[in-house]
Amino acid sequence: MIKIARFIQSVLDAVFRIMLVIIMMMIFTPPAYFFWRASQPMVLLEFRGLTYYQFMHERRQAYVNMAQEYQANHPDQQVDYKNCFVPELTVQVVGGFPNAGFYALAGMYPDLEKNVNFKDIQKGYLPEEATWASFLTAWWETYEKLVLGMAEHSSFAPVPYCRISTH
Repeated sequence: MIKIARFIQSVLDAVFRIMLVIIMMMIFTPPAYFFWRASQPMVLLEFRGLTYYQFMHERRQAYVNMAQEYQANHPDQQVDYKNCFVPELTVQVVGGFPNAGFYALAGMYPDLEKNVNFKDIQKGYLPEEATWASFLTAWWETYEKLVLGMAEHSSFAPVPYCRISTH
């Protein structure tokens, strides 16, 4: 009887460990994929073959340049380019990352489309023919579309209120 109990305990331990490994993979695989994918050229032509890191470096530099220009024209103002770059990056990561994942799921399961903003569907943010095998790729491509949409929203680079520091 003790041998059976030990056997059952060892099977349960093995199942628990396997489940733990699967859960860990589910948690860490998407961010690891995104960190790697961000160093590869982006798919959308609008990004001109830049990696996400290069694109964000360009955006950051645009904020720096505009802040310097604004500072030169308004020496009495305290200027800080981070006032909009950091929020832009935060919105992309905190908002765009999970939204792109949900949109990729909605591309796989049309029933989820009812929870997607109609304008986002019109803009083509939902991937077509996404599968579990292509899920991470669909997630990344959707993320690129969201990032492009955010960049086009302020395509002329930082808006004026971003250049003036509030401290």
